[in-house]
Amino acid sequence: KPFDGVVDRVQVVRYPAGGGELRRHTDPTKNPRVIIGVIMSKRGVDYRSGGFYFIGEDGSEIDFEDMLDVGDMVCSYGTVEHGVTIVDPEAPLGWQSKAGRWFLGLYSNDSDHVRDRATTKRVAE
Repeated sequence: KPFDGVVDRVQVVRYPAGGGELRRHTDPTKNPRVIIGVIMSKRGVDYRSGGFYFIGEDGSEIDFEDMLDVGDMVCSYGTVEHGVTIVDPEAPLGWQSKAGRWFLGLYSNDSDHVRDRATTKRVAE
């Protein structure tokens, strides 16, 4: 329960065609040491461009979305900078459509009831 301090949650995320993205960031490692998620769509099938990336040691963006398939699980240390580039930026943004990139995230985050809770930190690009 939120007042217990940590909330385990399953989150289904749709990055809609025409604008869905997740800016470059790191995730807290206070509760889980890793980020875990399941890929629920495929670039080239469900959307044309955009997707998941990590930042390499040299600061370069490493796009590995083409190596992922529906049902694949992604695990990484939360301290590795990552994000999702804009999905199909040329498409009209359609919130009513099911088009876009889908992801299932598994998280154990501090609830809003925790003072000075650990949370995602955006990284300047």
